[in-house]
Order: sequence, then structure tokens, then C-alpha cells
Amino acid sequence: MILRFFDEISSDNTKNQVWNLLCACDNEFYPSLSSRENTSQSQLNSHDHKNKKPFSYFSSLLEQCFICAYDDENMIGFLSFIPKYSSDIYRDIGLSNYVSTICVDTKYRGLGITYKLYDFLFSKIPNQYCLSYVTTRTWSLNDYHIKALHKMRFVIHATLKNHRGQGIDTVYFKKKIDFTDN
Repeated sequence: MILRFFDEISSDNTKNQVWNLLCACDNEFYPSLSSRENTSQSQLNSHDHKNKKPFSYFSSLLEQCFICAYDDENMIGFLSFIPKYSSDIYRDIGLSNYVSTICVDTKYRGLGITYKLYDFLFSKIPNQYCLSYVTTRTWSLNDYHIKALHKMRFVIHATLKNHRGQGIDTVYFKKKIDFTDN
């Protein structure tokens, strides 16, 4: 497996591979990516839009940086992040690298690709993107991702109760990055 960093995705082939993975993962997110207007919207309790593709989400995604995992020339996963992200939720920590989306091809799950994508973000991105915090959010029932985040020593920064519907919270995470270890 090879990991590649992109501060911008310009090739049509790479865009198509991101699009295909995004569509494959669309309904695994809650709410689905196709029901969202962008990657960092604050209202997430909208209803899923069956038979719709994540066009708006994809357009917003292409404005971000990417770390992509490849098996030969086939993209098998990606992590996208917004560099120098700020929001009211994270006001007290300042700017961060906000992970908005992570998708891994179903045939390659369970091989630690999520950890490798995050590790690349923590330690191998170009210096101009290195910040003191990495942040992300997920929904409270996303057990696999929450377990992975805890294993990588992310801590819960905030929880919005019932934000995605009755009994489904939005959970915000942060991780302090110490570049002296790299």
C-alpha cells in the first residue's frame, strides 16, 4: 500500500476514484453524505435522500487536502481534511486540521488503513500544514470510528445531544500533536 498527499486534486482520474469511494460509503454515514450540502455544515438532523448522489458534498470535499491510500494505482481509501479550520466548537484551541471525511473500500477494511491515514496526517504532511491539533466529529453510534479515535488518543471535546436525531449525538474530538516526537 502506498499513501499520497494532495493539497489539491487536479487529475480527473483521482477525482473519479474519490467520487467512486464517496458514493460507495455515502449511506454508511449518518445522515448520509448525499443529504448534506457540505463537509462541515452544522445542521445534521436532515433526512436521508435515497436515490440521490453526494454531488454537493463532493464539490465541497474537493476544496480540501487529501491523504489517499493505493493498492497499485487503485485508490482503496482516503482521508480529507480542512487545514487551518476554525469553528465555535473549537474556539478554545484555535486553528486545527479538521478531518471531514474518511472512506475505505469495503474489501480493504480491517487492515489498519484508517490508522495509517491518520498516522500520515499526524507525522508526514508537509510542514506548512502542521498544526498543534487534529479535530474531527462523528455520530455517537459510529462505534468503529470512535474506538479507533480513542485508540489514537483523541479525546472528546464536546457532545451535542440528539443533534442527529433522537438518541444520536454528534461527538467532537481533538488530538494534540507533538511534533517533537516526529
